[in-house]
Amino acid sequence: MFSDAKTASSSKEDAASSPTAAVDLAVGTRLKRRREELNISYRQLGDVVGVSSMQVRYYETGARRLGAARLYAISLALDVPIAHFFSDLECRNEEVSHEPREVFVAKPPEELAITEVMRLGKLARQVDDPKVRAIIREMIRGFPASPSE
Repeated sequence: MFSDAKTASSSKEDAASSPTAAVDLAVGTRLKRRREELNISYRQLGDVVGVSSMQVRYYETGARRLGAARLYAISLALDVPIAHFFSDLECRNEEVSHEPREVFVAKPPEELAITEVMRLGKLARQVDDPKVRAIIREMIRGFPASPSE
């Protein structure tokens, strides 16, 4: 019991020192408030969104971070817009990074396939042995045109 209280207090200290942890705690507090307004138990909410009642408690205490899809499911279950969880959230300017970051943009599967085929073609041309190149060509021809084939 004592270790649980110690863990709870240290997680609150961590939340105060980390901007992202503070946001998790604020979102969790709003989640708990709304769940209680609707008189919904941990178990009921967990069943609706596909997590355990303990996981809901972790979200509410800020001990676990809510992913976007799960937050969306919770917002639907609690009949509030996602913005509800962030309303009145204060974020000091110095806590927000203004450094440019590299953003990964996912390519559509067709574009990835074309890129991969081009890469394989370049690698195959680097093979000196004509017999090995012929084997590679035959292997590639044996691949299905689409993944379902």
